[in-house]
Amino acid sequence: MSSGDTVISLRPYFKIHEGKKEDVMKLLPAFYEDSKDEPGSVHYSFSFADDGVHFACIESYANNQAVVDHLQNVWDDFGKLLELCDLERFEVHAPGADVEILKTNKALTDAGAKFFILDGKGWRKSVVS
Repeated sequence: MSSGDTVISLRPYFKIHEGKKEDVMKLLPAFYEDSKDEPGSVHYSFSFADDGVHFACIESYANNQAVVDHLQNVWDDFGKLLELCDLERFEVHAPGADVEILKTNKALTDAGAKFFILDGKGWRKSVVS
């Protein structure tokens, strides 16, 4: 276990427009494909609420440059997704110095991101399956 977790996490939350779930499900594989080989990417997945209309992207990055690179990489698909869903909220969780840098990112501010500063006391385990 390591101390002082400094991984940056993004959490966009969506609500699918009525009748668009099938279109959303067809689009999501493009996000996995676009992001799988990104340097600095730590974790990337989607999770779905049991109501059938809400979902989130759970993603983590090693540093703020990896976040910026990822946003540039998926931005076109993100625009397509927003034609099918409402972005209900967008959270950015990061160390304070990274928050200050990411607050200047136009894509995040245009998306209405809410920034949270990690307390610096967290820990991270290596997962072995």
